[in-house]
Amino acid sequence: MSNIKNDIRTIHAFSINNVHITIKCPHHKKKTFHRHGSCGDISNREEPRCSHCTECNYNNVIIDDQTLRCDLGKRGQPLKRSFQYYI
Repeated sequence: MSNIKNDIRTIHAFSINNVHITIKCPHHKKKTFHRHGSCGDISNREEPRCSHCTECNYNNVIIDDQTLRCDLGKRGQPLKRSFQYYI
């Protein structure tokens, strides 16, 4: 039996850059991000990625027009200076 508390099949990415796809975990009280490799592809798509979180489980990550194309700072805020690189 699994100890994962929440089973989500699809989740939207919070941001993407040339290195990471970043997912904001909806189940942590503290702001927590999970990162997966993006392989330099920042286009809109649905990406099969498995969760490595003990709080939630997802199989697919959706990257669409609502996903920020930018780098994130240490506290998870989008860095304004990075937006110009992903236009």
